[in-house]
Amino acid sequence: MWLITPLRYDLFDSHVSSAQVRSVAAGRDSHVIFMQDKNSDLSRKTVRKMARAPPVLKRWTQTVAVRKTGAFPPLSLDDSNDAWHSDSEDDEDPFADYIKDPTMSGRIYPQDSVGVIYRYLSKLSPKQDAEAVQGHVFEFAEKPGAPTPWVCSVVFPPGAPLGVVHGPASVSQVAAKRAVCFKACQDLYEKGLLSYELFPRPKEVVRKLRPIAVFIDEEEEQTKGDVLPTLPPAPMPPNTTPDEVAAAQAAQAAEPAVTQTVTGTRCYKRKKPEFWANTSTVYLGKWYPTIVTVDRNHNPEKPYRPVVIFTRRALPTINEFKLYFSRMPSIAYLRPGLPVDIDEGRMQLLYRYTLRAMRSIVNKPYTCEYNDMPFFIAPLSFDWDIQVGMMPPKWPFPDVLGFIPWEQVVFAADQYLVPLRTETVQALEADIQDSIIQDRWTEFTRRYDCIRVRPDLNPLSKLDNTDVGILLSDVLFV
Repeated sequence: MWLITPLRYDLFDSHVSSAQVRSVAAGRDSHVIFMQDKNSDLSRKTVRKMARAPPVLKRWTQTVAVRKTGAFPPLSLDDSNDAWHSDSEDDEDPFADYIKDPTMSGRIYPQDSVGVIYRYLSKLSPKQDAEAVQGHVFEFAEKPGAPTPWVCSVVFPPGAPLGVVHGPASVSQVAAKRAVCFKACQDLYEKGLLSYELFPRPKEVVRKLRPIAVFIDEEEEQTKGDVLPTLPPAPMPPNTTPDEVAAAQAAQAAEPAVTQTVTGTRCYKRKKPEFWANTSTVYLGKWYPTIVTVDRNHNPEKPYRPVVIFTRRALPTINEFKLYFSRMPSIAYLRPGLPVDIDEGRMQLLYRYTLRAMRSIVNKPYTCEYNDMPFFIAPLSFDWDIQVGMMPPKWPFPDVLGFIPWEQVVFAADQYLVPLRTETVQALEADIQDSIIQDRWTEFTRRYDCIRVRPDLNPLSKLDNTDVGILLSDVLFV
């Protein structure tokens, strides 16, 4: 009788990996041996976390270890998203298939996809009963005699964005499982449902997150994080003679070396979002909308119309935040929309509309080429239900393409301002709805938010301290 005793070293926080190791030692008298570095607190913490896992998670780990079809993970599955990098990772095939996250630049390779699918299933439904869900995740089909006899399928629970995903034929069950999980990750990625939190963090990010040394010591810095360059010495006064400069340099060289740096003498590289750089040249035939909605707490009589931001890849999840209008707080919500296909003619129209909007916002002659635009914006009509943009995102996402007032987009893209209709009060009230006004014909000038029409006042009326506005004709806008 053969006994398999796997040796596990280079431990990392992953219940999926622990289940896979236990599946190798599935015999009655088999054992799993953990090897860790001496005096390593991180390794002891990982082993202690595995040993003190909740009973539901332990049962799931045992089920995955003995069943090749797997099981739906419980809600307590909280694996680390740090991928395991071998010593020979630099020798990997540069043409290997992977999915790149635009937010953090993380990559999912086929060998990482099984753990990603398990983590996605654990976060799929907050009301999922871990005790009741015991169905299998994978289904295998064998074709005897074929060079690639194994075909695997992923079965998602009811109500999930995907139903059953069938993978390509592979030479073994392990390869078939990886292939179908990688295909499922691609399908989720194309729908904008694969969060950056599910991607393994790239090794460059993990290395940068290591603690930075406080003392400048070259031998000590080799075992710690990156040493950022220090600031150059302060310049000498403008009227300093060469002899004084030489004397100052000699005095500085004679001073004893100080290993501790002074506060404020270190340079920190400016951090830029990687999302726009990763999506500027990537277009897969779909546009991913993000609905921006502002509630009406600041002024129920003057609601702001929701707008849509179209990007080449799905924006990451952004929590709601507060905006202040005249010291009155309102909450802005960013919710994803259903990926859409937009023809070239309408995209050119959105391009001109976005340029016009950006010129109005920055109040400068802004311009950008069509292929270099990082995003496009469009308004939504007043028929759009504002409550949809304030609810938590739920699949299927709302389709916004039918709520874009294209005739107004054409009108705004062709001209930057139009005169107000002052014939009647009713015409004025219709023109100032969701609009801003200015008192001259130049494009770049000061603008004003128009709240309402006051027909009871005229340019000769005495204003109170609370009345602030612009006088036009015989009507006062405040």
